[in-house]
Amino acid sequence: MSLLGLKGLTEMISIHPVFVHFPVALMCVSALFYFLGAATKKQGLAEAARWTLYAGTLTCVPAIWTGLRAEHLAQLDAEAGEIVELHEKLGFVILILCAALRKRAACFWPPARSYF
Repeated sequence: MSLLGLKGLTEMISIHPVFVHFPVALMCVSALFYFLGAATKKQGLAEAARWTLYAGTLTCVPAIWTGLRAEHLAQLDAEAGEIVELHEKLGFVILILCAALRKRAACFWPPARSYF
């Protein structure tokens, strides 16, 4: 039996590594779209940046949740435990920064049309 059709996931101790890469990738792509949008003055790139920023912010939540659930699974020494604690704090800091950037991005590039 496989999880989500991916056999290797059943052998993982935690699925946190699967989820943690989505916000990282989406934030990088969002920054790229923002820089390209600012350089070319194209509204479409600014909107793509905004939507990838929204998606990146939303995907921080399952990444943090799976990380908190996985924290107790590993047997860590004191030094590794400190690194995990820093990793956890950085996850929350990134979530807060992404939420703040999402709000700030709406001020810089208001949507050309309303979606909702």
